[in-house]
Parts: sequence; C-alpha cells; structure tokens
Amino acid sequence: MSGIILRDAQLHDAPAIGKLWRRLMDHHMKLDEYFEYSEEGAQMFAAFLAVNLKSDMSKVLVALDEGNIIGYCMGIETKRPPVFRKRSIIEITDMFVLESYRGRGTGRRLASLMLEWARNRETDGIEVRASTRNPDAVRFWNSMGARPYLESFVF
Repeated sequence: MSGIILRDAQLHDAPAIGKLWRRLMDHHMKLDEYFEYSEEGAQMFAAFLAVNLKSDMSKVLVALDEGNIIGYCMGIETKRPPVFRKRSIIEITDMFVLESYRGRGTGRRLASLMLEWARNRETDGIEVRASTRNPDAVRFWNSMGARPYLESFVF
C-alpha cells in the first residue's frame, strides 16, 4: 500500500480514468438498471472529465501503483438552488478504486485528500452521493464522517 502515489490528474490520464468510470458504472448497473448509461455515455463522460481537468472549480485525483492508475476521485464546486442558505458546495461526483486495491486505505486516502481540498475552498458544504444499493459505498462514506440527509426514489 505504501507504494501507492496520489496526485492531481492530468489530461493524459483521461483514457485510464474513463476505463475506471466504465467499471464504476458497470458495477452500479448490476445493482440497479437505473444506472444504465447511454451509448454515448462514455464519450460524454470523457468530455465532462476534460472540462473538469482544466477547471479551477474542480479537482480530479488519481491513485497510481507502479505508474498504473488504480483509482480516481472527482469533486466539483457547484451551487445549490437559491432557496437554500448553504448554496456553494463541493460535490464529490465520482470515486472508484479497483477491487484488488480495496480495503488497503487507497480510497480513504483519495477521499481525505479530496475533503482537504474541499474544505480549503471555504464553501458552505460538501456532498457525496452513494447508491443505497451499494452498502460498501454507504459504509465507506459513513466511516469518513459523512451523514445521510436525503434519499432519492425512482419509479
């Protein structure tokens, strides 16, 4: 585990991050068909990622083992609707670590670094979404100190 390096993602990391995103989505599709992505989904994610890699309003981190990207985490500064007092937030939109690296602290290190960045932004809050059908993710974010405040329903 000590050989894992964390750093800011760079544009040339996008293909490897895209592969991890597909694995993340494939995992979620097994949990619930609502996560099924469109034929253009991977291409759209690539464009979204490229924008966020260049933006000072977002942060994309990667975890590397021997030069190979084995995990990533993305956070974006965004605004909630004006009816809320806490408007400016960081939303942690994605986090994925290859299965063979889970349980060894890589995710915790990625999340801690992202949370440090988010807190330094001096926004009103930090949000992360985890599927209720993904108990590992729910347990992980709870262990990081997150608390649930909303549950979404679909028909």
